[in-house]
Amino acid sequence: MSPLVRTLMNLKGVTQAELAKSSDVSVAALSRFLNGSSELRSNSFIRMLSVLGLNISEVLKREVSKTMGSESESSIEEDFKVLLERVSPLERKTISDTLIASLKNEKDPDTVSRINRVKKYRDSIKTVRRKVC
Repeated sequence: MSPLVRTLMNLKGVTQAELAKSSDVSVAALSRFLNGSSELRSNSFIRMLSVLGLNISEVLKREVSKTMGSESESSIEEDFKVLLERVSPLERKTISDTLIASLKNEKDPDTVSRINRVKKYRDSIKTVRRKVC
């Protein structure tokens, strides 16, 4: 986990001294953690991640997924999100319409709620209409 913390520190421009003070750990303890020679107490580690703006539950899901060697639901959701952002707005609408049409007869309240959210998402996508020449 120390490489992740180092990366976040660099991205946020936070020094070891600043992070140690904000996380309520000693500079020496943080330095040992970053060098891999010791671990931090869980409450100190959670505070530190919070200071760096990281959601601990997402970190844990990712780490458990790596340890278990399987794809987690959150990583699949992230994959879909990233892939959807890479296609055109019209393609996003088409994908959304396909999901909605495929599940139009669903009765499960949770699924219906999700379909309605997909409809709202689809309706929020801005597309540019081209004039016919």
